[in-house]
Formats: sequence, C-alpha cells, structure tokens
Amino acid sequence: MHEDTGKGLFLNTSLKTPFSYRIGRLAVLFASHVNHESLSLEDDGILLQTGETILRIAHLAIGSGIVLKSGSFWDVLVFHLENNKTVRMGGIGKKRSKRLHAELQQANRHYLSDFYQHLVPEIQNAYQQAHSWFSGERYVRRISVRQWLKTHRNLVKGIQRKDVQRFLPADTVQALHFIRPLLNHGYDAIEHLNETYVERQIETFKPFFDGVESNPLTANQRRACVIDEQHNLVLAAGTGKTSTMTGRAGYLINAGLANSDVSLCPQSGRGNGTANTSQTSHRYADRKNLSQPRQAYHRPS
Repeated sequence: MHEDTGKGLFLNTSLKTPFSYRIGRLAVLFASHVNHESLSLEDDGILLQTGETILRIAHLAIGSGIVLKSGSFWDVLVFHLENNKTVRMGGIGKKRSKRLHAELQQANRHYLSDFYQHLVPEIQNAYQQAHSWFSGERYVRRISVRQWLKTHRNLVKGIQRKDVQRFLPADTVQALHFIRPLLNHGYDAIEHLNETYVERQIETFKPFFDGVESNPLTANQRRACVIDEQHNLVLAAGTGKTSTMTGRAGYLINAGLANSDVSLCPQSGRGNGTANTSQTSHRYADRKNLSQPRQAYHRPS
C-alpha cells in the first residue's frame, strides 16, 4: 500500500547524501507515535514505511516545516503539511534525532529553493502572455484562454504554497500575483474580465450604437457587436442580423480594431448569401460616407 501526499509534483533535484533511518526494537515496543518503522529520504520527498505500507510526503506538501519534539527516552518528528494536517514519527533515538531533523530540514529547503528557481522562467513567460491578452483592454476569446491554461497548467499546483513568495525574486512575485487568479479560476476569471470590458465598450460607444441604424440597436445587438469570440451566432428571421453586422463592422472601425477599407462579412445562407454579403459590407460605408470596403468572404463549412 502506497499513500502519496504530494499530488504528483516532482522535480529532479538529486540529493548528494540520501539516507534512511529505522526505529529500534525497544522504541517499537515502548515509544509513543510509532506509526512508522522506517524513514528514507528521496529526491522529491520523504518515505515513511511500516511493513508494506508506505506514506510518501512530497517536499512541496510540507508546509510550515518539520519540528522535533523531545521526549523522555525518544523524540518525535512532526511534519506540518500544507493541508493543515500533521504526520508524526516517534521512537527517534536521542543521539540521532537532532542530526536527522537538521538533515531533513536542509533537504526540504534545498528542494524548494531549486524547485522555484526552475519555475521562475515559466512564471515570467505566463505573465508576459497574460499581461498582453488578459489586461482588460481587449476581449479575450475562449480559444486563447484554453491555449494559455493548457500551456501553463503545470504551474497550478506549484504555486499553491502559502509561503511561495519567499522563494521567488520580487519581480516574479508581482508576476505571480497577476497570474494566480487566472490559473486558479480559469474561465471564470476571464469571463469577469470580458464582461467588464463589454459593459465599458457598450457605454463608450453608446452614441454610435444609438445612431448607426434608423432605430437604436438593442442591448443584445450591442453585446453581439462588442463580443469578439471566434464564432458569433445570430439566428432567426427578423432578429436584426443585418443591423447587428452593420453595427459590428462600424464598431470595429470606430474602436480601431479593423481598417475601414476591409470588411469581413459572413454569408447567411447558400441561396441568398451573395446578396446579403454585399448588403452588409456596403451598408455601413454608405451610411458614413466611407469609401466602399474591399470584401472578404467567409462561407461556413
């Protein structure tokens, strides 16, 4: 039986002096907290074993540290974990306990330091992308969010420690503060940013949406103009598809998100697609006295 408290996190930082310790026979019979018979130190954590039962404590799972509690005849090692649980190993001989405690603490600090030094470039890379994409100054498409989360998913578990910032340079700590909510909350965090952006853009371009057509665009039409997903869908006859596409073309131009001499207009059907495309691509230009846009056609598959 093998129990793992490390959630699969691993960094290959080889120890120069791995070691093991086994509880003495008298300690097994008389000491307190003898839940484990032996201890061994490995590259990524500590193994506590009793018979065939193994408890693996990853270095990243150790929270506030390893404490040595003194007893009358034997001492107890106490591992305080990140999940607020504790693991005790009693029966440690007094002649060996202080040195064993120091070696375990040193190994833990060494591993954490190396682990986060290896993580610094990835945190900075994730921050640079996130700062460009998720700053709130543009609409973020779900496909971009999915790509970013997939690229940096290995960061999620590594940045959960409460004391992570003491292992990182100051500029990396600032980068971590920015990306941590995005990594932890994923799409929910981006949805909040997008909603704030959409509401701000609708308010900023209210005069435009009020006057781009003979009747002001509806609230749903305005949202469709601003939302910039890879595929925006407007269905059903009489719902204002042409007005919405006209409004969107004008919004993109006025917001500086597209050039006025190029428009990308979808075909709304196989039978009358050409007529609808032509109507939409020229309608905004006609209303605003712009030069006729060059058309770029897109036929849904």
